[in-house]
Amino acid sequence: MLIKFLWIFEPPDLSYFQFVESYPLTASGKVQKFVLREQAIKVLGLEQVAKTKTA
Repeated sequence: MLIKFLWIFEPPDLSYFQFVESYPLTASGKVQKFVLREQAIKVLGLEQVAKTKTA
């Protein structure tokens, strides 16, 4: 019965991978996620979707 319940949920689409030499980092060594997000938007051609206003 538990197996049937688990099949209701589908795994996320993991078909987008991008290999990089290094991540954009802040001065304190943290990854700049907003830069990665902007790069992904450009690579995937989602500029129009990214301009959509959200709540």
